[in-house]
Amino acid sequence: MKRLSLILIFVMLCAHAWPARVYVMSSDHIQTDSAVVDALTDHGHNVTLGVSYPNFDGSVDLSNIDVVYFQASANWTWGDMPLLGQVQLVHWLSDPAHGLLTTEWAIWKFMAGNLRTLYRVLPITGNGAYRGTESVTYTRETANAVINAGVPNQFVFAPSSYAGTESFFVPKSNATVFYSSNYPFGDQVGAGVVGMRIPGGGRSISFSVCAGPSDFSHPDFSRLVANAVTWASLGTELKPNIYVMATRDNAMDDATLSTLQNCGYRPYVGVNYSEFVGLLYMPEVRAVYFATAHSHVFGDMPADGQQALVEFLDTPGNGLALGEWVHYIEGAGSLQILNQVFGAELNAWRTFTLMTFSRVTPNSTLDQGVPSSFDCLLDIYSGTDSHLTPINGGVRFYNSDITDDGGQPGSAVTGRQLPARGRVLHFSSTNGPTQLANENFARLFCNAFAWVMQRDAAVPGDANGDGCVDDTDLAITLSLFGQTGPGLPADFNNDETVDDTDLAIVLSNFGLGC
Repeated sequence: MKRLSLILIFVMLCAHAWPARVYVMSSDHIQTDSAVVDALTDHGHNVTLGVSYPNFDGSVDLSNIDVVYFQASANWTWGDMPLLGQVQLVHWLSDPAHGLLTTEWAIWKFMAGNLRTLYRVLPITGNGAYRGTESVTYTRETANAVINAGVPNQFVFAPSSYAGTESFFVPKSNATVFYSSNYPFGDQVGAGVVGMRIPGGGRSISFSVCAGPSDFSHPDFSRLVANAVTWASLGTELKPNIYVMATRDNAMDDATLSTLQNCGYRPYVGVNYSEFVGLLYMPEVRAVYFATAHSHVFGDMPADGQQALVEFLDTPGNGLALGEWVHYIEGAGSLQILNQVFGAELNAWRTFTLMTFSRVTPNSTLDQGVPSSFDCLLDIYSGTDSHLTPINGGVRFYNSDITDDGGQPGSAVTGRQLPARGRVLHFSSTNGPTQLANENFARLFCNAFAWVMQRDAAVPGDANGDGCVDDTDLAITLSLFGQTGPGLPADFNNDETVDDTDLAIVLSNFGLGC
């Protein structure tokens, strides 16, 4: 009886729109906007009519919004959405309870060269084809209690035209076709309504038509859009704890995402480093991963983004992991704010598809399940890996087989504990899909995030932050002896000088925590 009651309640909820707070981007056409607002309001949603997409510049307050409705119909000729607006949406969609609904010509605009940052959260690949037609038939392809509530298996409606009526949709591999369209293209039939759970984040759903007054005059279409808004707002997964900067190489980003997910983390792929201005809407993120693949040619990270990462690392338990070509672009003069937290610097780079990792400094967190030495195939992104040298008290955890002119090996994995702050870890390699397919490297890669997110109680004299005061900490203190300045790992009394007082702290606590 109890189970039956729960089923009846669920059916009733599906039959009536779960009220969502919807931000509708204006089409700059009164009749179109009115049709959208009236349809959503009539089905129980709370609607705010906002700015049009060309004016969505990152300044809109979305704190009390569940779903953003993005239309580019009557104003499709107005160019791109501002970059900061796209960045805001991508970050906002990291919350599993947030959703995005698009109508045309949003997807078409990507095919025309716009919305490059927003693309990763859209469920369509598309092919740029579009048509003008007097009728469209939507046919149910995938049953979903929320999407299908009150909507027949098939219905025909007259679409509104804005220099065309419909795009040919090709869904992404991880997307679901809820309704197909009768739009033929070659031997294929287009998708009509496509939804996707954004990996690590919220939901995204797209309609193949422009959705104007004529579309919404059909009750089945109106109900379907309202249902789609409800579906987009129903995410319940945990929020992400690792932010991955997009490299714009889909294979690399997907490999990073799946590797971290397989290790039990909750990663979310955000924007490229060249667009990063801070961790908006992401209070639970504990680690940031910054690698570039081919995007190292994109220039510098905005100063606001660099400063945000430095401040993010002010909190113990927060961490930053770096892959190549981050050190390359820093060596070329970029990242001059962020590099204050670096524990390694670049000497040279190479293109060599086989690399050997060899353990130098044991660490129980990094070494778990990883052999002391292993070979790994590398992916080529203009090159494969760099010769890195530890600086600022960085600890050489694993060596690489790349050597400098003097025969000294590079550091493959370098870690730096920022005093009373977070941690930074450097990989000397690019960490592409071939490398992440290596079981030993994948384990080391996952362990690296466990290490940077460790929040151990500070042990006096523990220069490398592994919780144990030993000969490594003594060596770090001696190597930095006499140096002055903020942030030195062996400056245990925080007087910006490594001197006999700090040496005494190491010696008096030797063996503590080991």
